[in-house]
Amino acid sequence: MVVALAAWALGQAFPAVTWVEEANHKWRPLDIPTGTRPGFTLLASGQTGIQFSNQLDAEKSLQNQVYLNGSGVALGDINGDGLCDIYLCSLDGPNHLYLNRGNWKFEEAAKSYGVDCDGKDSTGTSLADLDGDGDLDAFVANAGPNKVWINNSLHE
Repeated sequence: MVVALAAWALGQAFPAVTWVEEANHKWRPLDIPTGTRPGFTLLASGQTGIQFSNQLDAEKSLQNQVYLNGSGVALGDINGDGLCDIYLCSLDGPNHLYLNRGNWKFEEAAKSYGVDCDGKDSTGTSLADLDGDGDLDAFVANAGPNKVWINNSLHE
């Protein structure tokens, strides 16, 4: 799945894959080109523009154990520009919507789009085309009433 997403994001074709069939599973070797390192590269928040940290007050966690499960994140092209945007939920602050401006640069836009859920204790989120019009709408699960936003105006 990760290879498929990476290939899609880079606009590359899927590599030919040969699987080894076993009794109750299948596997394949992972081909890593020589001279390269597998893994991730940490990008500084100043470089990307993503300034998010999901904090939870200890006293608040004692009042509701559900908070210890954390919060959600959803990825998708919210504004129709072909780039993957990021929506992050927060338990003790506003949610963040980071619009992808390309080259790993993001711009925070939750408040300006009215989707920050400030003071709502958001526990999860998903993006899907709920109304069938071809763009992504947002669902946010909160410790109080949940929220749904139909995306009719997020396109730039």
